[in-house]
Amino acid sequence: MSQANTPPCSCGSWLLATVGSRASSHAACTPSPAPAPNDSKKLEPAPLSHSYAPLWSGITEGENDGVWNFAYGANLAKTKLSGARGLHPLESKPARLNGYRLEFTHRGGFGNVVPSPGEEVHGVLHRLSGVQMAALTNMEHEYLPVEVEVEAYDSTSIAAVVFRSPPERTIAGGLPPTARYLSLLQTGAHDWGLHPAYCKWLDALPSIDARDRGDAYYLSVEGDKLESWPKMRVGDANNRRKRSSNRGGRKRGHKSNG
Repeated sequence: MSQANTPPCSCGSWLLATVGSRASSHAACTPSPAPAPNDSKKLEPAPLSHSYAPLWSGITEGENDGVWNFAYGANLAKTKLSGARGLHPLESKPARLNGYRLEFTHRGGFGNVVPSPGEEVHGVLHRLSGVQMAALTNMEHEYLPVEVEVEAYDSTSIAAVVFRSPPERTIAGGLPPTARYLSLLQTGAHDWGLHPAYCKWLDALPSIDARDRGDAYYLSVEGDKLESWPKMRVGDANNRRKRSSNRGGRKRGHKSNG
């Protein structure tokens, strides 16, 4: 089922309402993934769902099992997740999302996963507490959380949340990601020991300086301007300031969430 008709903040608002009392106490390329390690395994895309209750029922019942998030972008990098974002997973493990491919079609040229039978996206499953998941949902403010089934490298199947770009908010494919953003994916993939073929594919992708991004990075597929959604400032404030000063600037009139 498509997420296209889901209100942009419906899930994030629901999640914050669920864990809010606890959270308030804590303050030119066309990407194509590497061949599947097991080519005989052709799976259909994991189903999308409007219902997140099964994933977060443990939170609503007061348990402390946490919520699994499948990271495929900047959160692959430990310096990003635990450093700049101040999130410390209860547990992490390499995994693959079958039936999807990685594209850089999120506003600004950032990562997105789209259904694609027979392909797969490699990344890391992070088990986060309810408070951390609420914080991450705010950080991923221009993405929608979607329920998927992810296969860990130990072959176990795990229900998880992945953040996807709303279809109406995607840009045209074929634009290279920024060098800074791509480096986070490349470093994280190697650090977590993701499949060698996938690491090799990431390492070979072209990139662009963030300051050289043109208007196409901020236009929908139909050519409409994609305005930035309001952003809540969360995470480690000191690291945010350092990151901002080291980012190298951005084109005037555009905002980047990467």
